[in-house]
Amino acid sequence: IFPMQSAIFSLSEALSQVELSFVEQMGLCGVARKFWDVQTEILHEEKGIIIGNAFVLAQVVVAQTVGIFIRIRRHCKNCTLPGKKETVLQFESEIALHGSLSEVMVIESVANYFKHQHEWPEDWEEKAATPLQAKTLRSVKDIGMTPGDLTENMEIALRDLRIRNDLPSILHKLKSWRERLATKLS
Repeated sequence: IFPMQSAIFSLSEALSQVELSFVEQMGLCGVARKFWDVQTEILHEEKGIIIGNAFVLAQVVVAQTVGIFIRIRRHCKNCTLPGKKETVLQFESEIALHGSLSEVMVIESVANYFKHQHEWPEDWEEKAATPLQAKTLRSVKDIGMTPGDLTENMEIALRDLRIRNDLPSILHKLKSWRERLATKLS
């Protein structure tokens, strides 16, 4: 997880730079969105992209953790621990602020949203989506995300995890989850 922490700190620094540039561009009071210039729109979009990349980086940690947990679980005799990805994502994870998803499930779903949003139906109609898309759509709608602005959706996701632009906190949550899983395996 240490190399991931270094990478997420770099993303966090980039986010700070974008936010500083945004404030310099807008002033402390800000300007209504309809009056933003092109540079301000680009900075806003860049913020969402940076946050989205942090979720994808965190998803790598989730995938590694689930894979290792399931592999170790196979060697347990009379094991009652979850053995499928979906149940492991909910197991020993804190519940996110809104909806009923675990924080780990939110991280997984938001990373998938970030990577695949352009493949989804424009109105996020689940009937027009593939089964996998529909599953992720339900998850991100559950936390309050809506079709449209990437950055606003990324900010909603951070708030649902009780994080305010502190990207390393995403990995801290996963580190704690991993430790709780490890105690269940011992």
